Amino acid sequence: MVLQLLVKKKNIPHPKPAIPLGNILSHSYTLTSMHNFLKLTYDQMKAEGHKHCGLYFVSRPFYMPIDPEYVKAILTKDFVHFADRGLYYDEKQEPLGAHLLVLEGEQWKKMRTKFTPTFTGGKIRLMFEGLMSCAQKMSEAVHEIDEHPVDIKEICACFTTDVIGTCVFGINCNSFDENDAEFRRHGRRLFKMSLSFVLKIIFSSTFRNLAKFLQVKIVDAEATEFFMQVIKTTVKYREEHDVVRNDFIQLLMELRKTDQGLSINEIAAQSFLFFAAGFETSSTTMTFCIYELAHSPDIQEKVRKEIGDVLEKYDGVLTYDGVLEMKYLDRVIDETLRKHPSVPNLPRICTKDYKLPVMMVKIRPKSTSNLYQRLQITRWDAEHYPDPDRFDPERFTEENKSKRHPYAYLPFGEGPRICLGQRFGLLQVKIGLITLLRKHSFSPNLNTPYPMDYDKNSIFLTVRDPVWINAKRIIQT
Repeated sequence: MVLQLLVKKKNIPHPKPAIPLGNILSHSYTLTSMHNFLKLTYDQMKAEGHKHCGLYFVSRPFYMPIDPEYVKAILTKDFVHFADRGLYYDEKQEPLGAHLLVLEGEQWKKMRTKFTPTFTGGKIRLMFEGLMSCAQKMSEAVHEIDEHPVDIKEICACFTTDVIGTCVFGINCNSFDENDAEFRRHGRRLFKMSLSFVLKIIFSSTFRNLAKFLQVKIVDAEATEFFMQVIKTTVKYREEHDVVRNDFIQLLMELRKTDQGLSINEIAAQSFLFFAAGFETSSTTMTFCIYELAHSPDIQEKVRKEIGDVLEKYDGVLTYDGVLEMKYLDRVIDETLRKHPSVPNLPRICTKDYKLPVMMVKIRPKSTSNLYQRLQITRWDAEHYPDPDRFDPERFTEENKSKRHPYAYLPFGEGPRICLGQRFGLLQVKIGLITLLRKHSFSPNLNTPYPMDYDKNSIFLTVRDPVWINAKRIIQT
C-alpha cells in the first residue's frame, strides 16, 4: 500500500507493486526474465493508453517512458537533466570500473572530450589491417567444416576476442589455436552471468552509497589483475622501446603526452571497457545474425550475392571501402539489432529537477532510476514494426526508416552519451559476417532452438548455451 501511495503521489500510471520487493524483483527471477517482465509491463501500459509508467525495485522508483517522444526528450532534448547513467563504480577500490560507461558529471564530460577524437573514421580505418588478420584466422579455423554443426556462438566469441586483443592491446590472443587462451578465458569469466553476479550489479546501482560503504566489487578479481598487468606491461614496453602500432592503446598513449594527459589507471579503465563492450556485444550480434540467416535462406543468399558482387569489384580483395558499400548487409545487421539488441536497457538518473512532458509531473534529482527500454519499442511493438517476430531487413530501407519515429530504434543509444565505439563495433561485425558467409552456408541444426531462448540471468540479451548451426563449405569456382 505504501508503494502504491508513492507512485500515486506522482500521478504516474503503474502496475500494482508487491511488498516488500516491488514490481521488478518480485517477478524478474521467478516466473520469467527481467526482459520478458518489462515487455509484459510495456504491453499492458501501452494497451491502456499510457505514454509512460512507474515501477519499483524494492522501495526505489523506476520510470519507463513508452512514447518515443518521451525517450527523445530524456536522451537528447533535455539531456542536461539526465546526463548520468546512475551505474555503480568505485575508482579507488576498482580502477578498471571507472570508465566512460559509468563516469558522471564533469568527470564524464572531460573524459568524453578526450576520447571522442580517437573514434574518427580515419583512426578506425588504420585498424582495418588488424581486423582482417583476425578474420583470416577465423576463416582458417572453419575452413575444414563441411556438413557439420558448429557452435557459432563460440566461433564469433573467439573472433571478437582476437579483434579486441589485436586492435586494442596489440596482442595476438590465439583464441582459435588455444582452447584456454588467456584473453578468451578471462572473457568467459567476465561474462559468466550467475544470478548472484546480476543481483550484485542491480544492488550496487540501486543502493550506490551502501555499495561503496561495503566496498562492493563488480569485476572479477582475477580478470582485474590480468588486464591491469597486460596494460601496464604494454605501455611500459612501448614507451621504453619507442614502439608504435595502429591500435587503441597507441591512441591513448598519444593522449597521455598531451596537456590533457591520462593516468595509467584511466588508460586501463578505457581499454578494459573497449574489451568488455566490444567483445560481448559484437560476438552476440554476429551470433544472432547467423542464427537468423540460417532460418532465412533466401535472405542469406541475397547477402552472399552482395558480398560476391562487391568483392568482384575489388578483384576478390575485401577492402575498407568495399565493406562500407554493402548496404544490404547493413540492413541485415540493423534488423538483427532490432530483434536481438545485445544491450537492451538505456539507464539514466535525474540530475536536475525535471517536469515530465504533458503531465508536468516533477522528478527530483537522483530520486528515481530511469529505465529506458529500447528493447520493448524495437523488438515487440507492432505499431513501429508490424509482425515484429518476423526477421525482415526491408524494414531498414531508407523509405521505411523515414516512416518511423527515429527514437523507435536505438541500438547504440542516442544523444550526448551515444556509444563512442559504434563505428568500430559495426565494422568488426561486418568483417566477421562477410568472412563467414562468403565461403560457408548455414542452416538450422536439430539442436537449434527457434525462437531463441535467452539467458534469463544475464544483464545482456544473450544465450547461455551453445548455438549449434549446420555449416557447409561453398566450393569456390
